[in-house]
Amino acid sequence: MSSYIKSISKDIFDQAGRLLKCGNIALWIATGILIVDFLLGDRKQQIHHWDSALVVQALLLAAYSFLTMGSSIVMAKARRVKINDVVDNAFGTDIGNGHSEGYFDNDEIKKGTLRLLYNTAESCFFTLREMKKMKTSMFVKSLIPLTILALGLVLNRAEMIMAIFRLSAVMVILVQMVRFFTTLSQLEALLERMLTTLKHKITSAAQFNAESINYTLEYETLMVWYGVKIPDKVYLALNENLTAEWEEKKKTFVAK
Repeated sequence: MSSYIKSISKDIFDQAGRLLKCGNIALWIATGILIVDFLLGDRKQQIHHWDSALVVQALLLAAYSFLTMGSSIVMAKARRVKINDVVDNAFGTDIGNGHSEGYFDNDEIKKGTLRLLYNTAESCFFTLREMKKMKTSMFVKSLIPLTILALGLVLNRAEMIMAIFRLSAVMVILVQMVRFFTTLSQLEALLERMLTTLKHKITSAAQFNAESINYTLEYETLMVWYGVKIPDKVYLALNENLTAEWEEKKKTFVAK
C-alpha cells in the first residue's frame, strides 16, 4: 500500500481505537477483581466493603459494554469513509467528494471491477498478515480466563467453573479470541478465492464483475463484524515488507 498518510478515515479509526482501548482497560480491571475474588476465597468475608469492589466490577463491565458499542459505531463510520476511496480508486469516480486518500497504488491496473478486485485483495492480504502478527498477543490475552478454567477443573472446584461462565468479564475475553481466530480463518479463505480469480481468466465479463463486487462486500462485512482496528504499530512495522511482497504477487496475476 502507499505510504502511511494522515487521512479522514485514519482520524475516525483512531477515535474508535481510543474508545476500544478504554473499554479493554475497564475489562481487564474487572477481570483482575474477579481473580482476586477467587484467590481470597472465604477470606474475602473478613474484608470490609469487599462487596463494593464487586459493585465496581459490575460498573466496569457496563462501561466496557458502552465503550465497545461506541467503538463499533465509530468504526462503521470509518469504514464507510474508507470504502469511498476503494470505489473512487477503482472506477475513477468522486463519491468521496474529493476526499480520496490515495491509500491504494494500483494505477497501472485498468479501472473498473478488475481494479476493485485488486484493491480488495490487497486490503485482505494486508489485514490477514497483520492479524497473524497479532495472534500471539491475542492468545496471551486469553490465557488468564483459560488458566482459571483449568485450575477449576484440576481442583474440582465446580463453583469456580460455574462462576466463570456467569461472569461476563471472562466470557467477553473468550468471545474476542473466538471472533479473532474465526475472522482470521475466513480472511485466509477469502484471499485465496480472490487470488484464484485474479490468476485465472474468466470468460464471462458479467461473472467476473459479479465476483469482484461480491468479494468486496464479503471483505467489508467481515471487517465490520470483527470490528477491531489494527494497531498503528503493527501496520507501520509490516507495511514496507508487505508492500514489496504484494507487488511481487501482482506480477503473477493474469492480465485481463
